[in-house]
Amino acid sequence: MEKTIAYKGITFNLRASAAVMIVYKEQFGAEYTDDFNGAAKDPVKAVGVGYRLLWAMAKCADDTIPDPDVFFDGLGDDFDLLGAVDTAAELMKKSLGEFAVCDAESTDKGEEAETDGDLSERLAASALRCGFSIADLNRISVGFLLRCINTNLAGRQQGGGDNVKIADENDIAHFLDFFGG
Repeated sequence: MEKTIAYKGITFNLRASAAVMIVYKEQFGAEYTDDFNGAAKDPVKAVGVGYRLLWAMAKCADDTIPDPDVFFDGLGDDFDLLGAVDTAAELMKKSLGEFAVCDAESTDKGEEAETDGDLSERLAASALRCGFSIADLNRISVGFLLRCINTNLAGRQQGGGDNVKIADENDIAHFLDFFGG
């Protein structure tokens, strides 16, 4: 999923893909999910997490995007960063699909998901086990990747090893529709 942000001659894209969490951790040294959960209790931290998410999504859409400080300085003082952050958060929520609902329910109840700081690494390793390359992560949504991981795990738990259902004509048609083909 991608959206273009345009303001006074400045144009950049945001991409909500499975790679966002990896780019976020590589640049900022923290898991997006940990930062997001912590931001729910602290509005000042929430703004910072939003800016970092915005940059990571822009970087996934365009690898030539400069480092965060240079990127944000180039947007100008009157750029509506909070509006752009809202757009980024909404795109990310759509990318998560049904998995976003689970996280929102936990946050509303005051529960915090516990991670051991290597969620991005586990996500990448699981994607590789499902047959995706790291480059593929920038082309698929987080929700799609998590559904693939769940399907792969379900097959293994049922004693099927790497036994994955072979795609039929309907699966291929849905896949092509998803990618606009």
